[in-house]
Amino acid sequence: MQFIEWFRYGGEFMRFVLLTDIAACAVIIVVLSNYNKNKPNLASIIVILISFAPLFVGMLGYLIDSSMAKTAVASLDPLEKEEFFEVFMELAKYPLRFGGISSIIIFIIGMFGLVFIKKRNEKSMESDT
Repeated sequence: MQFIEWFRYGGEFMRFVLLTDIAACAVIIVVLSNYNKNKPNLASIIVILISFAPLFVGMLGYLIDSSMAKTAVASLDPLEKEEFFEVFMELAKYPLRFGGISSIIIFIIGMFGLVFIKKRNEKSMESDT
């Protein structure tokens, strides 16, 4: 249950990554439901770009959390600084990991949906002729 631990310790940006996951899935569903046979590349480009939105939000969370970690560690005792910095940086990586994994999953689902719709449209065009 690594994902639950990441979500628990990942901070506020985990919620933004999850919200971006939901929004990306909704946009992909809308794009695939309004698939235009005349412009199949446009649907592919939109699916690819939208599927990596959670990764970018995770990167933003990593950058903000890592800068907060550097600020928090600056006032510590030099003997404890390295240990705390490693722990804070490990926690800062959780939104990045969660965003990356969810982006890959959304990308795969979007590509399967795109292939399915293309094949369905090809079969319907063959049956019309």
